[in-house]
Amino acid sequence: MPPQISIVSPVYGCAATLESDVRRLKAMLEKHHISHEIILVDDRSPDEGWAVIQQLAAADPTVKGIRLSRNFGQHAAVTAGIAHATGRYTFVIDCDFPHDLHDILKLYEALRGGDCEIVFAVRDRRRQELWKKLLSKAYAWLFKQFATPGEELPFGPLVGFSEKVRKAFLEINDYNRSYIILLHWLGFPKKYITVSYDRGRRGKTSYSFVKLLAVAANAWVAQSTRVLYFSISLAFLFSLLTALGIAYVVIRYFMVGFLPGWASLITAIFFATSVILFQLGIIGLYVGKTFEQVRGRPLYVIDETVNV
Repeated sequence: MPPQISIVSPVYGCAATLESDVRRLKAMLEKHHISHEIILVDDRSPDEGWAVIQQLAAADPTVKGIRLSRNFGQHAAVTAGIAHATGRYTFVIDCDFPHDLHDILKLYEALRGGDCEIVFAVRDRRRQELWKKLLSKAYAWLFKQFATPGEELPFGPLVGFSEKVRKAFLEINDYNRSYIILLHWLGFPKKYITVSYDRGRRGKTSYSFVKLLAVAANAWVAQSTRVLYFSISLAFLFSLLTALGIAYVVIRYFMVGFLPGWASLITAIFFATSVILFQLGIIGLYVGKTFEQVRGRPLYVIDETVNV
């Protein structure tokens, strides 16, 4: 008989706490008499993550392990785990378990209510520093403008969804993907539940600021063409400013005569060049993503499994 819920977690750089966290998760689920399976996907973690997964799986058949042949990234690892889930409901959570585990029960009860197919966990940012709040709002605004037009995007890896959603998700063959955005795109009824989030007790995240920018750029380009329209709007604005500048030069010529301005000329050339290169870069990103998609390579390659 299939389990009631499947917990999917991509494993990377969290071997030190993985065993204790899995045991805490199992204790919580067993306390509430919820049948389950825990699918841990080793995305070629640089530590002993796979060894820990093997130990856990050897002691408990409800713990399943999948090891990818190389590091394919978080979203590919999550997709691999979802593809092997068999529960009525599937939940995705980070391997360092930054949430209160009882938040999973909140999402589970919301799904069981029957009025939604997807439940997103939204981070409670009331206790965050001001600068982090401002960065989060700016990040969310950019996503809303370019990646998920017209929709707010919750920033939290914890999400739960039904079997219907899981099957629909697996039909999407996007090579460049964000599982949160794709779950939004599916359009099924959804709910949002505010949860606690404490990354501090686990140390620093493996996502640096540069990596977060790369993830954002990938989402903007892979999920929407709005960046191209932004590029066109920028070109139109620059053309308008150029026309105004020409009009100003002509008027000045007839009023006070010719005025030399090498500095302004060089500045204008550099500015125009930067705008052109910026637009070419955007077009290049789209061409590159299209190339990756049409090659038809698999999203991930599995090296070995345990209990699967």
